[in-house]
Amino acid sequence: MLRRKFTIRTSTVVVRRNAFKKCGKFSEQYRHTHDWDMWLKLLTRYYGHCIPKPLSVYRQHPGMMTKQKRKVSYQTKIRKKALKKYGWTHKTLARLDKVFK
Repeated sequence: MLRRKFTIRTSTVVVRRNAFKKCGKFSEQYRHTHDWDMWLKLLTRYYGHCIPKPLSVYRQHPGMMTKQKRKVSYQTKIRKKALKKYGWTHKTLARLDKVFK
């Protein structure tokens, strides 16, 4: 998840309210990647599960935020923050890649 090899749409996630209470709210600091930051926070305390069968339809149109040019990318900032906060090293990430591939 830290390497962001896939995207999780906020509209397709089911999270218990108690998990949000423990992990905190979505960060207003990150305009375009606040959801990714939240998934990282949740994954530090809980296991995630994915249903491989598509259960929703995602429609894109020209005016949506994901289609607009992003002036600032927060991905690098979030990645550095997560590495520091959770004590992860590039060696740790490489090991996790092998485990979860």
